[in-house]
Amino acid sequence: MATTITTRVFADLLQMSEGELLTHLSKGDTLCGVNIPRPLAGKGVRKFSLVEVMAFIEEIKVAGYPVALYHTRRSTL
Repeated sequence: MATTITTRVFADLLQMSEGELLTHLSKGDTLCGVNIPRPLAGKGVRKFSLVEVMAFIEEIKVAGYPVALYHTRRSTL
């Protein structure tokens, strides 16, 4: 089983809201000319492959996009 992250965490890393990320995904937009990874197939919460997300983040960092280095939201538990 692949390690995954949620849409919320992915959006936090990109310093944008979940809605912005979902809009970019639905439109098929790119970020700094790099294709945003597609969510894994499944029902419920959208999840992304951590390996794909980290490769994507490395590519956009090279392109000059500011990326958070850590998860910034507090747990709601």
